[in-house]
This record gives sequence, C-alpha cells and structure tokens, in this order.
Amino acid sequence: MGPTGRCPEGVAPPSVAGMTWTETHERYRIIREVEADAMADPTGTLPWRDAYAATFGDPEGLLLALRHRWERTCQAQLDTNLPEQVLDERYRELYRTNAAVLRILDRYAVRPPLPEVARAS
Repeated sequence: MGPTGRCPEGVAPPSVAGMTWTETHERYRIIREVEADAMADPTGTLPWRDAYAATFGDPEGLLLALRHRWERTCQAQLDTNLPEQVLDERYRELYRTNAAVLRILDRYAVRPPLPEVARAS
C-alpha cells in the first residue's frame, strides 16, 4: 500500500457485486466499526477481530477494503476541476475527517507483508 499523501489509485478489494444484501450490509457495518475503533486508538493499529475473517478473510483483506473506501471517498468528494486552493482545502478536510483510518493505512504501508494486529474478542 502506498502513502496516503494524496488520494491514491490502488487495487480494488473483492467486488461487492456478487454479495447478498446481508453480506454487503455486514461488510459496511464492520468498516464503520473499525473506523470508530480507530478513532479511539492514535497508534494506527488495525483493530482486528476474529469475527471479521468471515467477511474479509484476513487483516490484509480488511486493509484493502479500508484503502478502497479511502480511494472512493476521494474520487467522490474531490473535483479536480476546482481551483487548486479549493481542492487543497477540501483534501485537508477529508484528511482530517478520515485521519484515524489514514493512520492505519500509513502504519501498514511500510511494514510488508503485514505486522501484528490488535486482537479484540
């Protein structure tokens, strides 16, 4: 995973197109839960629970999903046709509101293949 200095283009996680509504709902519920947990932990440690394995397979699958969400957020909310100053302001706002997840992405970007994760029950 690359640095998060700008919104990156990366590898998409497995498509949700073939998932049932229940599976898709669970996937997004877990991502929201991870985002909330990340806000409480300034270390950038990936909050992993064994129950996430049914949805993401392993911590790397969850990291790919978080990165994909960041990329889609940037694509949806940053209009490259805006003046550079406005675009920079919007980017800083996105970076601020997504800082907890970006700490996770930054932490794991430099530790191949995947270091320890915080386990919770």
